[in-house]
Amino acid sequence: MRGDKRIQVRALENALRLNPKDVDSAILLAETFQTLGMHARATRLWEVVRHLRPNHPVFAPAVGKGRKGERPGWRAVVRPGGHRQGCDPKNVKEG
Repeated sequence: MRGDKRIQVRALENALRLNPKDVDSAILLAETFQTLGMHARATRLWEVVRHLRPNHPVFAPAVGKGRKGERPGWRAVVRPGGHRQGCDPKNVKEG
């Protein structure tokens, strides 16, 4: 499975090289880095996304009751197939 993630990282990095303003690829790459424990790289990408699209729904505060143990403002991103990956917008600096 880790090999699949490496392929995904390479593909998303190539997509971002071709189009540095591709917010969707940046989000997917940031989530992938988070999954792999590469938090510094993920945070840098979240900063890029925040700069490009500050009002993107991924940065919206959670509405209603969160899951047990979630902090206020935690926004979960659900990908097709039910994969859940979160980001904490408080860790992303405004540009």
